Amino acid sequence: MPWNQSTQGKLYTSRQMHSESSGTSNPGNLLVLIESNDATLIDDIPEGEIPILAKQPSKTCFTNKIAMTLGLYHFDNRLPPENSPAFVIQASALPALVSELWMPKLYIWTMQSSLSVKLHSRFSHTEEEIEQLLLSPIVDGLLSPTFVGVLPDASISETWAAKLRKRCIGQYDAGDHLCKLESL
Repeated sequence: MPWNQSTQGKLYTSRQMHSESSGTSNPGNLLVLIESNDATLIDDIPEGEIPILAKQPSKTCFTNKIAMTLGLYHFDNRLPPENSPAFVIQASALPALVSELWMPKLYIWTMQSSLSVKLHSRFSHTEEEIEQLLLSPIVDGLLSPTFVGVLPDASISETWAAKLRKRCIGQYDAGDHLCKLESL
């Protein structure tokens, strides 16, 4: 193809598109939306350890950039029955978030909560790669919080859904769970 003004414009556009989209292949640039029905959850997350990109974002704010949504539904009669966006973090901060959810001030909170997980976009990754990048910090962490229930979305393979349930569902009967909470 001979070089001309039209070719130069196409090359510039291609380079611009590449520079704008290439960051999504880095797990640090994949975004995770955390939803909760408990507005006080954000107060217990240390921003120095977990960089929060947006607090209470609008549903359309990051629509095309969200790779995964974690729903943390806290079972408390005083809270609303539906989750709403609480905050957005980078996927690279997931290990720190999982570790924080295991710490004493939030561990009791997670024991009274359910976890829902939904993958939205793979960006330039295969299904296996995106699941490894986003779900392994939850499943393979040294210390993982436990929840009353785990609800993996249909967007997650059955293998990873089983890993999430095995690792994140508390190993106690409902009566034992109540005794544990009452003892605290």
